[in-house]
Amino acid sequence: MKRQIALILAVVLCILSACGAPGADDPALDLPEVEAPSAELEPDQTAAQGEYSLAVTQTELPGGLDTLASACPSDGGVYLAGAGADGAPMLGLWEDGVYEPLDLSDGITEIESVFFGDALSVLARAGDAIQILHYEDGGVLTTELNGDLSALGKDLYYAEFGGTAYVMDSNTIAEVKDGQLTRGMEAEAAYLLFTAMQAAQDGLYIVQFSGLDLTTQLLKLNADTFALEPADVGGVGIYGLGTTADGDVLVSCTSDGREFVKTADEADLFDWSEPGIVSPGYTNLYELGDGSWLLFYRGQTSLELLEEKLLPPKTTLTLLTDYPRAELYTIVNDFNRTSEGYRVEVQLLGDGGLTAELLRTQLIAGEGPDIFAFYDRSSLADLGANSFEDLLIYLDADEEYGRDTLVPELLEAMCVQDKLDWLPYSFGISTFTAPSAYLSEPGFSFGEAKQAAAKTGLPLFPGWMTRDILWGWLSDFAVGQYMDLEAGTCSFDNEDYISLLEECAAAASEFGSDSAALYNSLLQFELLQNLIRVSTISDNYGGAYAYVGAPNETTNGSMFSPDLCFTISSASEHKDAAWQLVRSCLSEEHQSALSGGFPASAQALDALIDDAVANGVHYYEYEYELDEADAAKLRGLISETQTAQDAYPAVLNIMAEDAAQFFAGQITAEQAAVYTQNRVSTWLAEQG
Repeated sequence: MKRQIALILAVVLCILSACGAPGADDPALDLPEVEAPSAELEPDQTAAQGEYSLAVTQTELPGGLDTLASACPSDGGVYLAGAGADGAPMLGLWEDGVYEPLDLSDGITEIESVFFGDALSVLARAGDAIQILHYEDGGVLTTELNGDLSALGKDLYYAEFGGTAYVMDSNTIAEVKDGQLTRGMEAEAAYLLFTAMQAAQDGLYIVQFSGLDLTTQLLKLNADTFALEPADVGGVGIYGLGTTADGDVLVSCTSDGREFVKTADEADLFDWSEPGIVSPGYTNLYELGDGSWLLFYRGQTSLELLEEKLLPPKTTLTLLTDYPRAELYTIVNDFNRTSEGYRVEVQLLGDGGLTAELLRTQLIAGEGPDIFAFYDRSSLADLGANSFEDLLIYLDADEEYGRDTLVPELLEAMCVQDKLDWLPYSFGISTFTAPSAYLSEPGFSFGEAKQAAAKTGLPLFPGWMTRDILWGWLSDFAVGQYMDLEAGTCSFDNEDYISLLEECAAAASEFGSDSAALYNSLLQFELLQNLIRVSTISDNYGGAYAYVGAPNETTNGSMFSPDLCFTISSASEHKDAAWQLVRSCLSEEHQSALSGGFPASAQALDALIDDAVANGVHYYEYEYELDEADAAKLRGLISETQTAQDAYPAVLNIMAEDAAQFFAGQITAEQAAVYTQNRVSTWLAEQG
């Protein structure tokens, strides 16, 4: 429920917006004497009996290329286009392991797309102009596009079929003849996007993605009517397009949990599971003359080929997740490409009837997944802490990633009873902001907060925070404020907690009709997950803001909201191998490539903030500024935060049960606080 609320909140916020690490001697993290796991991996099977299997090989881009913008096969090699480390455009032919650079016309600033038919054609930008470069008979013929180019955005695709050229971006497809845009079409709805284009022997194919229902459709262009018509590929979900060595169109697709590549006429070519690729992100793939496959996506930083090799058999590890996202698949795919003895298969909780109850039964029997990768850790709370390995032991035994790798406050907040069940890949911070003229720092009672709100003439909380939403967040904050697990004490029977109950009870049960009242308040809830939001908050307040957290007089009223987290099953027979996958989420490569959330690595987080202060934050064509004062406030918020969201689900359940009686009018707020105090005290005693 809370994750759904967070997603709704993210949309609301978008609308509103237009350090020493704890060491082994830290008493809060003292460990019992436990034998460290072995650093040596011992797969069940060895290379004694090899077998031919498909494998992805990654090599450095040739010729000084830093990133790829486009790639396509030719008669004998592969044309690669992109940019060098200095951002300058580059183009060349890679053949038999040798890269031969090709000359570009003067003034070319960027290459968008390359296409090989009878000869090489290159779609490029020369400042504001868009040009097509035709390489024929040892020379280059340049044609500049004319017509209304305003509809064409960035990341253009180019293809030729039947003597006509076509240019595509995510919203538009244009026909080009002799450099003139003759006809054009836009996607029929704003939520429909064109994601790939491929010319094949029998026509021009387009993949269209629907943001409404998250489905894909393969379309074929009718060149006579200039209309897109559905191409029947059996109702599969489509990742990308490509061609066979004979020029037939193929699709990278998914159906009934299977991810595979097939031709449009239903001939299966291979399964992505064979090379260990989960949810392939390649927009294009091409079969080369030697039987290997060129794998491509825009922005690629290495050359990737799918080849058949003699490989030793691998032991399979199972990873269970609650939410399949690209960042998780990237980590898994990288592990599968590099591990010599193991491969990871991803399973989704709920698929095949796998419920939390069935999972509990499997673990009791010593079965189940080897690795968990969850966004909502509370969904596994009933499994018990003994179901998971203590990852502090693994960090202490690891020569590269130790406790000091992680943001120290985050690590300490996630350790429960001297044990780390979950290793975070990324995190957010849940807090409240306020104008610094009225509340300048955390640590204030509900009474003081209401007095400040009265001065502004605004309510304390925004109207969109209905009773359920307000209670959902304030109760989670309260666990860290009114309970000390290490000391075995709690203090729910106090005026602040009683005020929290009364404030939630007074909140509306549904959204009101006054839109202004929904968003205007003294305290504004924030789930900080990126520096763009930090910059936007600063702009909204004109720099005069503070992270004040939820009203209370004991902590900063904020909490870490871990995003993707990993752990190892205590029932796994391959714990050391599982750790190799888990630890990889802390690598510089993965920590610097987050699509959402702050990096859990202290070094990566510092570098991210420092770079934003020096260079700003860039998101497509938008730029955001972050000054030293904003950075200092964010660092101060992180350093003062002590608790993690959903760390104590059993206590939250107790609080919710007693609060529900109060909200229903069955008991008073004072009685609810006393009941919670007594029940949590008993729970603490049971924890020892």
